Amino acid sequence: MSESSSGSAAAEGVSLWGLISLSVAPAVAYGLSRFAYALLLPPMKTDLGLTFTEAGSINTANNLGYLAGAVLAIALVRQSNAKRLFFFGIFATAVGLCATAPWRDLNALLAVRLVAGVPAAIASVAGGILATHAGGGNKLRSSLALNIYYCGGGLGIILSTIAALPILPVGSYAAWPLTWVLLGCLTIVCAVPALFTVRRIAMRPVNQNAPASIRRLAGMGSIGASYFCFGVGYIGYMTFVIAYLRGSDIGSYGIALFWVVVGIASSIGAFAWTPIFSRLSGAGAMAAVMATIGIGALLPIVSPTLPMTTLSAVLFGSSFLSVVAAVNYAIRGQLPAEQWAPAIATMTVIVSVGQSIGPIAAGWLSEGRGGLSTGLMISPICLLLGASLAALRAFSQRNSAQAKQAWS
Repeated sequence: MSESSSGSAAAEGVSLWGLISLSVAPAVAYGLSRFAYALLLPPMKTDLGLTFTEAGSINTANNLGYLAGAVLAIALVRQSNAKRLFFFGIFATAVGLCATAPWRDLNALLAVRLVAGVPAAIASVAGGILATHAGGGNKLRSSLALNIYYCGGGLGIILSTIAALPILPVGSYAAWPLTWVLLGCLTIVCAVPALFTVRRIAMRPVNQNAPASIRRLAGMGSIGASYFCFGVGYIGYMTFVIAYLRGSDIGSYGIALFWVVVGIASSIGAFAWTPIFSRLSGAGAMAAVMATIGIGALLPIVSPTLPMTTLSAVLFGSSFLSVVAAVNYAIRGQLPAEQWAPAIATMTVIVSVGQSIGPIAAGWLSEGRGGLSTGLMISPICLLLGASLAALRAFSQRNSAQAKQAWS
């Protein structure tokens, strides 16, 4: 490809279908590898005799693996081809999902889920870098590219519901190993369309000497703190909300409806948030989307009825994956192209720390007198705190810009 054609491709970006097919990475890394555990947690907890803390620790182990993978990705994205890392991460995650099925010992499950989290992070970071370049030079298209990419996790949630059909009825506790195998097979199927898109993405040159550390994100500390709060808050909800709803009156079909609505809302959320993102700064976009998620996480705790849980699914589902897009949007707006890869990887580390804390903290709180409703309260509290931090950052940026304009 000539220099001129490469520049043209970078400016125009890939097609809409290409952006959708690229979203296989979050569909796998989030929807199938991590969020599906919310459906698997109740039967595994009952069948294996786990406490809420032990059940939460399985997801914490996976998130610790994700954290390790994000740290590893910081080095790999500066030395290897992001396109190769993208596919390695997806296929290795598929192997990890299938490998979870045979084990009934808690320590073995912790080890397998820990290892399986590593390639999921690599796929997510590499895919995020590809999506950042896939939007080309247009601001609106770049925002759309990031939103579509990260909302691919909604597709994974929908597919996880299909894979989990054998375990949705109360009492069908022994079928959970089959679900893990089905999730692994779905991962391979999802990867096929992306093969044709990834080859057409024109990558901007990466500065091999750009240090991948938090100090490269000078001025983005409040975004990092907000992203940490997001990690703690959203994963607590996504880990235990199904177990919480199993104790309500909405029944198995109501739970399936809730999860499918979360997935559908996640998939179309990109189109809802894209015009909003294009009019806001990265911090402003993050504040708006996190406030919406926090309200959505609070609703089923206030009233676990079908109308309230459905509204929760719409608000939470349509927004929570767009937080990742908002962070990448902020990175794209504040840092030069050669620093995007290390910045994305560093932010992934920050949110991974939060994700590792969230499930075990919510599980530990759920062991108390208040039960799961107490454990789930960690989600809206952390999410609304993170929204406040992002809002303060957006307000500070606006005042700074106005001051510079007044002096110019």
